[in-house]
Amino acid sequence: MNPPLRFNGLQILGPSYGEDTKASLGQPHEMRFLLNQADYDRISPLVTNALWPYSAPHPDLAADEYVTALKTISTGWLKLTVLSYRPDSTTGEVTSMKFGVQIKVPRDFVLAPGLKPEPTVCPSNPN
Repeated sequence: MNPPLRFNGLQILGPSYGEDTKASLGQPHEMRFLLNQADYDRISPLVTNALWPYSAPHPDLAADEYVTALKTISTGWLKLTVLSYRPDSTTGEVTSMKFGVQIKVPRDFVLAPGLKPEPTVCPSNPN
């Protein structure tokens, strides 16, 4: 739920789109996520159409349909910050990682047992 759908390095933990592992993991990664199955079912085909408009029923409207629908969906927000990581000495691949996560959801969202919410202002949907 994070435009742009392609080439968005903040959705990838590790090297991508011209960033090496150190640069990627050295910055917080903020993402929005869906809160329920109904919204997923509604937006999923629109994401597919936006990513591959040549297969969409209305190729010229695919991106606009996705962006318009995205504005009507309630999302949660998370910020993942890598605290430390260990790369493999040979390949450079990350073999372990310690991270912190901040999550914001609407007040009526049911959290898993054991999670202790703290009231805060939820950022408005930027779309």
